[in-house]
Order: sequence, then C-alpha cells, then structure tokens
Amino acid sequence: MINKKIEREVIRKIDTIELMEDLDICFKYFGNEIRIVCPFHVGADGYNLSININKKVFKCFSNSCEQNGYNLVDLVMRLKRCNERDTVIRYMANLAGISIDYLGRNVKEVNNTKKGLAFKENTLQYIRELNSIKEKGNAYFKERQARTWHKELLQCRYAMNYLTKERGLTEGDIEDFYLGFDSNGKEIIFPVYSTEGKIKSVIKRTLSEEKAEIGGKYRVFGTKSECLYGLKELFNKGFDISKLILVEGAFDAIALQRIGFSAVAVLGDSLTKYQIKILNRLLPKEIVLCLDCDSVVKADDPGKEGMLRMINQFSKAGFDLDNIRVIQLTGFQDPDEIPEAEFRQMYERRIPALYFYLTQQIR
Repeated sequence: MINKKIEREVIRKIDTIELMEDLDICFKYFGNEIRIVCPFHVGADGYNLSININKKVFKCFSNSCEQNGYNLVDLVMRLKRCNERDTVIRYMANLAGISIDYLGRNVKEVNNTKKGLAFKENTLQYIRELNSIKEKGNAYFKERQARTWHKELLQCRYAMNYLTKERGLTEGDIEDFYLGFDSNGKEIIFPVYSTEGKIKSVIKRTLSEEKAEIGGKYRVFGTKSECLYGLKELFNKGFDISKLILVEGAFDAIALQRIGFSAVAVLGDSLTKYQIKILNRLLPKEIVLCLDCDSVVKADDPGKEGMLRMINQFSKAGFDLDNIRVIQLTGFQDPDEIPEAEFRQMYERRIPALYFYLTQQIR
C-alpha cells in the first residue's frame, strides 16, 4: 500500500492541466482555476467543480455535493471509475514522471517526459489511443425535443430580439443551426450534433443576468466532447472542408459560416481526443486556429496555453504542423464581433502554427 507521504508528493508534482487532458475531461478556465462537471454528485448540470491549478485543491459549488475531505487522487478515482487507490496513484505518478517502487515506499524521478512539442516517439501510441476511442451511448435528446424548443424560440419575441439584434444572427442562421428556447429556464438552446446526426449534447445560454452571475452564462448537457459544433451544418450546406477553422464558441462558428468560412467550434479552448479523432478522419488540407483574443494576446493569460496546447496535441497525433495555421485577433475579443472585411484581412495574415508556438515559448 502506497503511503500518504508518497501520495502527497505525486499530487504536488502532477500537472493539473495535463492530468485533465489525459483523462479527456472537458474543462474551462477561470483565472488560476479550471472548472469541470462534478463527478461526486448526481445531476451535475454545469461546470460546478473548481480546481486550483497550482494548489491542486478543488471545491464544488453545489450544496448537495459530498466532495468535502477528498483530494486530487479521490477526484481521479471518480473520473476513472476506479476503486483501486494505489492503481490511480501509480497512474498519476507515471504522468508526473515519478517512479514508485513495488512496495510503494520509495520514489524517484524519471526523465521520460518532455516539455514543449510532443514528437514522434509517442505519436504511434497516441494514434492507437485515438483509434480505440468509441462513441459513448446514444443521442442525449430526441429530435422532437429540439423541435419543441425551436417552436418556442420562434414564438418568443424577447429571445428572437436577443439573437437577431444583440448577437447579429439572421433568421437563416436560426433555421440552419436549429436554435431553440427553453421558456421555463429562459435559456437559448444550441443542439450539438454528432457526425452521425444525433443530438449528443445541448448548450443552454441563460438570458437571466442573475443566473449568469451565480452559475455562469452557459450550461452543458450531454457529451459535447464527442462533437464539433457546426460540422453537421457544414455538410448540410455543402461547404468545402479542406480548409477548416477551429473556434471556441457556438456564436463564433455561426458568424463565420454566415460569411462563407468553414468554421466549427470546439466549445472550449482545448481539444478532446475524440475531436482530434474526428479531425483525423476529415483530413483537411489546412486547419486554422482562431481562439478568442483573450486566449492568445495576454502573456499571463492561461487561455494562451490553450492555443499552445492545441498545437502540441496536433503534433502528438501526427498532424503535419505545416498545415496548421493561427489567426491572431487584435482589438476584438471574439471572432463573431469582427466585421467581415476585417476578419478576411486577418485570415489572409494567418501565420504558421510552429512559428506562433516558438515565438510564444521564447516570450
């Protein structure tokens, strides 16, 4: 049995972001914290568990949660659905570059990890992992539920005004992406489809300022990690996907598709393994990363790490980095806020991902 001293050492050494990525957990940045869907209580419907990246401690904001007294090992046990504590500690130790002896009494650091881009020695193993990932379950929502929400949206002047006047969407956008409205929760509904056309997830954007302050603007239901938002719509509209733009949010994908770009949203600032698997199947000639301005401009912004991490993930998965480009937004926060002519100029000025990666590392 591994003693508590070694367990604390493993927790201290582990990289929180690398751990969540290896577990293929969707997360969002909030300053020096990340938030995930809490695995400790039933019915968690949002990013309600906050993990401090540096201190390695976490807290759930739900009053019904039972996570008090648990540490990072307990969290990973829940996420991996593994009851063997020693097995999880050894898994985390391996990820942190620590070797634990057979008896679990001594540790030593091993130099089997590399900072920066992940090159060929682990590419084949990573590709095997991608190929072994299978789709989880069936559709999360029935199509008739989406139709009900869509009808509610068309009948609600308040919600339609928000989308058309405040967010600049057209009636065509609303029909193409089959947006809806939940009148009970006062939330805009974004159905998220898999490549097979199943509604695997929905994003709910609250229009209540009070709810937004308490729990955030967005809530996610289902398995959005298995989808690229807007991909089904690209196929339906016959877009050329040989040059694909990756953006963060649903509104960004809708806005860029409206002006003729093949854009899909990863619904966050990091890629999941299943999303990489989808991109690997599509084999676009060029992938353009276009994250929000606050994700790439500020040197101390953790969102910048999301851009660098995406490039690293593509390298690790065997993508040719010569075919990965970056659009650096300036003066605007989100792609959907940029005037069409301005964005086209930025698109023409896109830079190689490897150049972006190296210049950011030097800084």
